Amino acid sequence: MESGAALLAVCGGYQLLGRFYRGRSGADLPGVGLFPLSTVAGKRRMIGDILLSCELHPGGLRTLAGFENHAGRTYL
Repeated sequence: MESGAALLAVCGGYQLLGRFYRGRSGADLPGVGLFPLSTVAGKRRMIGDILLSCELHPGGLRTLAGFENHAGRTYL
């Protein structure tokens, strides 16, 4: 990544690239610390479709469609 390589990390893979994941019990599972983030388990699951507008390149507003199924909250 330091040399410009792309990285795709989904769900728990993304969370474990951060500093830690804190489970519902309160125990921390250490991450690798590649990103300055941490994730904390939430009390309820969020499940559903999601639409958002994003700018993939300057001036190019696009609609991104996806699906979410998670309970963790990730903080920078």
